[in-house]
Formats: sequence, structure tokens, C-alpha cells
Amino acid sequence: MDVNVYLIGGVILILAIIILNHQKQKNKMKNFLEASGDTKPVFLMKAVEKKKKR
Repeated sequence: MDVNVYLIGGVILILAIIILNHQKQKNKMKNFLEASGDTKPVFLMKAVEKKKKR
């Protein structure tokens, strides 16, 4: 019975870490894209060029 409690607690802790990390990465990307301003089309153009080469 004690092992189950530790397993459930561990799973909850791991899920919390994953969710917090995902939110942190999402905020980083949002801030990066906002700071880049007009360079978004450059990223899109490069992606299209890579697809054309394939």
C-alpha cells in the first residue's frame, strides 16, 4: 500500500514538472517571436525554401 502512494506522488510530480516546462518553453517562444518583429516572414521563407529543395 505504501508503494502505491509513492508511485502516485511521483507521477503527479513528474506531470507537474512536464506541464511547467511546457509553459516555460511556450512563453520563451512567444517572447522570442514578439521581439523578432518583422523577421517572422524570413523564417517562413526559409522553411518554404527547404521544402522546395526536398
